[in-house]
Amino acid sequence: NRHTSVHGSHTAKASKPGYLIGPSSYLGTANLGGDIGEIFDLNGNLGENYLFTGDGLWIQALFKDTRGGFEIPSQAVKGMSMDAITAGGESFGGNFVKGSDGKFYLTIGGTDARVLEVKGLDTIKRFAGNFTYTPAQYADAQKLLQEKASQSGQAKVYQIAKAKAPVAIDGKVAKWSDLMDDGKSLLEIQESKQKRYGRVQASYDADNLYLAYRVFAPRTQMKNVGQDFRLLFKSGDVVDLMIGPEPQKAKGEGNLRLIMTFKDGKPVAILNQKFAPGAAKAEGFGFASPARTIPFDRVVMAPDAKFASSGVNGGYFVEAAIPWTRLGIVPKSGLKLKADFGVLFADDGGTMTVARHYWSNKETNLVNDIPGEGDLAPERWGLITLE
Repeated sequence: NRHTSVHGSHTAKASKPGYLIGPSSYLGTANLGGDIGEIFDLNGNLGENYLFTGDGLWIQALFKDTRGGFEIPSQAVKGMSMDAITAGGESFGGNFVKGSDGKFYLTIGGTDARVLEVKGLDTIKRFAGNFTYTPAQYADAQKLLQEKASQSGQAKVYQIAKAKAPVAIDGKVAKWSDLMDDGKSLLEIQESKQKRYGRVQASYDADNLYLAYRVFAPRTQMKNVGQDFRLLFKSGDVVDLMIGPEPQKAKGEGNLRLIMTFKDGKPVAILNQKFAPGAAKAEGFGFASPARTIPFDRVVMAPDAKFASSGVNGGYFVEAAIPWTRLGIVPKSGLKLKADFGVLFADDGGTMTVARHYWSNKETNLVNDIPGEGDLAPERWGLITLE
């Protein structure tokens, strides 16, 4: 387990069998008897629970990862199946026991309490067998491990081409042919070629930075029901740009975030600047939780940033024209900038953000803390160069 507790879960990849995401405590033990003996339950920080035998063998995960697909029952009905729900983010508490009636019970909940019966534990059996592991296979495994370590340490870099003509922002994907061609090398937001979240194509001219996002999603349009424009990154689907000067200025001046989504069915862009000398007091906002507040000098609507969206095969497409003047950058050939590009995913209802994925920064699994999700992390951004 490389992702212990809350902060460890921030670097975890997608859920899969045997992969522990943010376990922080034992919820209890129960004795099955026979050759299985005692089993125990671990909570997870991103919605799952994990069952193990007392001698440490994996049995199964319970519930669903908050960053993936899960069900939200419209009402509680005694005896209903709860296999497809999530235990929720930061689901710290709970209790796993064997009752006096011989049944196994798990109590979990965030603002509620769910008393669940865990069935099927009587079907667990130990197995035995043999396998062959050769010195040649060991050598191949070591080579793959070294290649993986080398790739993970590589900084993200990308060169942005100069546009031959101004780009019309009309939601039509045809003019971004490379975006739909998986053979073209672009800004890839993914864990692997099998686990993809989005890809971004970019270009620029003297007036604008042009961005096109292809988002791999189970729906063909963005959903976001948030009403406070400053917190739309918490309430649904978003495409994200983070950018700043290279080298970085003192205190992070010049670093900013531009969030693009839909509010009340209309496209909106929101500019976030942590340090903005000269910003009006009314433009400031503090991203707060019960534990802390991170103040930003400027969190404002950016109506001059234009974008449009449409459905495509396997998800949706977003294109944008962002004025360099809004970004506080003077473009020129060879200019290097720190930057990152992200896609944020909502639950099925578009009511809350359940997953955050970026091109460069991979420590973005936090989805239960407004300050942490609102803050900037330029030390984890990649490097882009204007052609």
